[in-house]
Amino acid sequence: MTPPQSTDTAPAAKDRPSGGTGRKKPATTTKKRTAGSPEPKVPIDWEAGHGTVSGPLAMAANAAGAAAFGTALGVPATWPLVVAAAGAVGHGLIAPWRRGATGATYGARLAGWAIAGAWSAGVIASDPRHWTGSGFGWAVGTLAAGTLVAHGLASEAELQEEARDEDARSAAKREANAARWAIANEWVDRVEQVAHVRVTPVALAQRPDGTGFALEVALPTEITASRLATFNVALAEAARLPVGCMVQIVPTITQGHVLIDVDTVNTADRVQPYGDDFSQLSVLTGIPWFLDRNSKPVNVFLREACALILGPMGSGKTTLLDTILAGFCRCPDVLTWVIDLGKKGDAARSFVTPWLESQGVIPPPPNTDRLPEGIRPGVDWVAADPDTALTMLRVAKAIAAWRLIAYAELMRRADTKLLPASARIPFIEIIVDEGVELLNSTTKEGRRGELRDELISLMETTRAMGVRLILTSVDGNLNALQDSRIRRYANVRTALTSTDSEGSGVAKLFGTRARGIDGRQLRAPGAGVASSDTNPGGFDPQVIRTFKTAPSFARAAVSATNAWRAALEPDAVRVIAAQFGDVYQRRWARENLGWLLGDTAQPQTPPTPAGRVGGRAGLEPLPWRHSRGKDTGGKAPEVKPLSDRDEKEIAAFHAALGKLPETDEPPAHSDGPPPGGPIAWRGQAVKILRDAGPDVWMSTRAIRDALAEAGIDISRSALSVALAEMARKGHIRVRGAANTTEYAAPQ
Repeated sequence: MTPPQSTDTAPAAKDRPSGGTGRKKPATTTKKRTAGSPEPKVPIDWEAGHGTVSGPLAMAANAAGAAAFGTALGVPATWPLVVAAAGAVGHGLIAPWRRGATGATYGARLAGWAIAGAWSAGVIASDPRHWTGSGFGWAVGTLAAGTLVAHGLASEAELQEEARDEDARSAAKREANAARWAIANEWVDRVEQVAHVRVTPVALAQRPDGTGFALEVALPTEITASRLATFNVALAEAARLPVGCMVQIVPTITQGHVLIDVDTVNTADRVQPYGDDFSQLSVLTGIPWFLDRNSKPVNVFLREACALILGPMGSGKTTLLDTILAGFCRCPDVLTWVIDLGKKGDAARSFVTPWLESQGVIPPPPNTDRLPEGIRPGVDWVAADPDTALTMLRVAKAIAAWRLIAYAELMRRADTKLLPASARIPFIEIIVDEGVELLNSTTKEGRRGELRDELISLMETTRAMGVRLILTSVDGNLNALQDSRIRRYANVRTALTSTDSEGSGVAKLFGTRARGIDGRQLRAPGAGVASSDTNPGGFDPQVIRTFKTAPSFARAAVSATNAWRAALEPDAVRVIAAQFGDVYQRRWARENLGWLLGDTAQPQTPPTPAGRVGGRAGLEPLPWRHSRGKDTGGKAPEVKPLSDRDEKEIAAFHAALGKLPETDEPPAHSDGPPPGGPIAWRGQAVKILRDAGPDVWMSTRAIRDALAEAGIDISRSALSVALAEMARKGHIRVRGAANTTEYAAPQ
């Protein structure tokens, strides 16, 4: 049986540089050139050791030089022999012994020193000054013969050195293969003991970080990969792996072969921060959501996919959601809408507060400078109540229907059925946090399940037009999701398991696909299992863990990506205005920010007539006491306490408000008065304002006089209270305060 091959490099033997004289060659370095000097055509390594040719030539040159200087200086003939003996001891014996050279290297070095010393001594003894032509010929011939002998011995020594090094490398490789072979044999035997299947090892690769290995095996013809995968947990327990380490059996590119991926170190509890990289991404190239077992980011492709995220309380779902929102902020071709009914918009709060900070509404965090003006919210729209959520889903559906017609020619030219997403035509991602609240909510009209129907309709019909959804939930059973189609349409699935002691989320989302993944062992914060059925970027269920994020993470992401975050195309804004009024343009108006500011605000119910279209982003200055025109120097602005007089006036107002009889509220844009009753004159007041014109503002006194002409007599105080209540409910518009208060017809 052939030992399993390894895809990593085997441990190398101790390096022994080869050379005719066995000398160790230092690392190759080239001499530094001065500035402006021409680069040589052939680089010269001045520090390289001698080889089988340069070594004998250097010996001959040194011998000739020693003979010439010895003759000129009258040195005794014995001196070359003494020098050669010293060189033979140091270079020919001690140096090779210290590095464990072969016998051929000893012989080559000793022979070289002997030839050089004997030749130099003979030349000095014969006194070359008295030589004739034959004497010089004899000297040159003997030196050439000795050089050739030294070259032959050096070549033989080099061959033996190379053979010895190759033997050492082969031994190290055999040792490494033996270790891999032992691991492979151990797991082959274990598979046979647990599954009663005899597999054949093909290859084994160790992970670079030492946290596990992968063994490729060939299955017998009567066994399928899916059958062997049912023994994953049993194999992990039989191997006595640490808690959190798993065995996964996955198919390879060759049918009949599987990969047994074994963890030897639990990496689920490792912590890795998201970091400060907020460079541009795209929905078309993938967005990092979490980390795999090797601590590599896992990119999720959402252009055609909806996602479902399950996670009990405390499992890290909020941290994952922050990572997802930050990833969308990095994409100039993604527009993010958030629906959070359970926590009243809190899921998006940290991505909106930088906008408030830049306007001076809230102070910056301690020891930090206030963000500059011009920061936009990190999400484009937030729905914190059922009616606003219903409006948002209907708006998304209307945009998809309009895009299908408006961009038909663009898709024809691009030869595609999918709308090309770009910064000009952004992809719309709707994130529904705590989806149980939405799926079980009741609208203002009392129709339960209407939001669920709209959500499922979006999942079914808007894929091509660039509208997709991400739904989070505590549980994945049918009682929570209300409809099995939600799981069916979710191509990207994630189950966080740190607080799921029973592992039910993994079982409900992945079923038999997650065999071998014991979710009960993934107890570290942010640990879980994820899969993706997208193309490109698809992957089978695998163990993941979320990034670690700090409380300031959202602020940094919103600030860093403010320059390129997407905005809805102007034509789509006009379509929304025509069908739903100014609900989109006024999504950041103060009366719609009760979820953010903590005060009472009216939901963004869709008016029927078309309204005035506002600015590009629908943002407007927020005119309350934390004036954005004043430089607070990074400190919270002072809020003056109310005087006793103000407190009494507010108490009197609430007392008068409580004495008003209950009545049905008229619609915000009703053209006629409300039904009859004790305060039916309110409809007449709205009619008076409408008849005056949309841009005409009337004082309380002018409205009272107009009502008197219509035969309605009412006191000024009662009228003031009623008009203030109507303005609060959005039936009319109001500006000014106290004696300067004026009213106008609704938009």
